[in-house]
Amino acid sequence: MQTSDQLIEQIEQGDAETVPLLIRSIIRDDARREYRVNLFIAFTLARTPSWTGSAADLEAIQGLANTPNYRDPTFKQHVDDAIARY
Repeated sequence: MQTSDQLIEQIEQGDAETVPLLIRSIIRDDARREYRVNLFIAFTLARTPSWTGSAADLEAIQGLANTPNYRDPTFKQHVDDAIARY
């Protein structure tokens, strides 16, 4: 597992596989793990000055706003920031 900083560096260097890999790592069916994993993904994309991906990638991040975790202020802030940096 790479750190958020390592992933951001890969995104900034133009690695076309990093964002799709992050998006595919979003967890939807494991309440025990989904908050932590999805927060890490949103946190990483929120710290990236700008990220690009497919429309489906953006929709996946936007979909995090429709989860119970979005009620948590920290989770909400990082999801909103990730969407804004798309």
